[in-house]
Amino acid sequence: MKIAMIFFSLNVAGGSASVFLSLANALQKKGCQIDVYCYYYDPKKCFPELAESLNINYVKLINEKGSRLNNQSLANRLRLAIDYYFKALILYGLMENKKYDLVFASEACAYIPALAYKKRHKTPVCWSVFDPISLIDEKKPGLLINRYQWFKYLLKIHNLFDSRKIREIDKVIVPTSKMKRDLDKFYKIESETMPLAGVNSAVYEKDQKELIVRKLKDEFGFEKANETILFSLGHFLPHRRYEDILLAMDLLIKNGFKNFKFIISGSQDFDPAYFSHLKDLIYKLNLESYVILDESFKTAKEVIGYYQYCDIFLFVSTEQTWGLAPFEALISGKPIVISKGVGCSEVFKDKENAIIVDEKSPEQIASAIKLLKDRNLYFSLTNQGRIFVRENFTYDKIACELERLFKNIIGTQCQN
Repeated sequence: MKIAMIFFSLNVAGGSASVFLSLANALQKKGCQIDVYCYYYDPKKCFPELAESLNINYVKLINEKGSRLNNQSLANRLRLAIDYYFKALILYGLMENKKYDLVFASEACAYIPALAYKKRHKTPVCWSVFDPISLIDEKKPGLLINRYQWFKYLLKIHNLFDSRKIREIDKVIVPTSKMKRDLDKFYKIESETMPLAGVNSAVYEKDQKELIVRKLKDEFGFEKANETILFSLGHFLPHRRYEDILLAMDLLIKNGFKNFKFIISGSQDFDPAYFSHLKDLIYKLNLESYVILDESFKTAKEVIGYYQYCDIFLFVSTEQTWGLAPFEALISGKPIVISKGVGCSEVFKDKENAIIVDEKSPEQIASAIKLLKDRNLYFSLTNQGRIFVRENFTYDKIACELERLFKNIIGTQCQN
């Protein structure tokens, strides 16, 4: 199969971009011919180790200090709207005269050039959606719809356009059953549940902890003695709910559990106001000596090093569509505490391969951390979690399922 894969913004080292590029590599290894298309591309920041073997076609090259858009800024959201409607069609110009068996679009506005291509070539389109704009803006905390009433009406106009176009897509795939229910009802479609985020287990076998040992010593003056290291990975955005972990830490300290350090790795550029709020809360709770906020850009090896260095991985978001990081932590041999607000929580079993807590529940988070002091439970969760990921969520396995889906879509299209 010759496949065009579209991801609008390959200029940020985010989870969705990692999934997309990993899938492209896995499909290519299976013999598919893959051409990747994007509008923005930063070859130094967006997983160069994943991109190096791919044919990436781009409209605009972003340098190493490339911009990151703050979704909570009104000016930037208007800029994103321009990207959504107009720049996406410019991207279509890169591929309009080439011939493909199928177009695979991932990320919100990537389906626009895909449908433009379909209109000309009658080629089927498959869209993998993690963060549908209309639904996310309705639910995630701290976004513009909560601050500007007029923006709600602008969003409704957008929804009319969005719904009509999305119903032209041949197959929409989503990661969770909850999202399927919401999306199908909202857009009046019939999507298919197929989690695409996974891991390349071989990448996590090499020990990268020394990179983090040096980083923490050089940048933060921290050298681990016998502290329990709590770790969270994800950009500083309101739906991450890092404040719940900070409040849990306050409860632990008041109950005599003080020998720990909490490290958060992510960029503050998307929402500086939320980052400032967290810093204020850390000061208010007297947690300055317990928390490290690592907001610098990190290589893939450093991220792996953090997973290997920590003792417990925490991922307690609300309205998190899926969540790749818990799988990466598990394959690195670390137990995870995740909230029911994380989409991937529906594939885990509480106290079998993860500890699952309610959303916005500092008390339950604190209890989970104390529970993991039981070494038998700790190693049971670690072993069962790693086995679960290896058996179900490697990119080789996911690519096989995706290839079967593509062949079915193409076969159906030919019959029609």
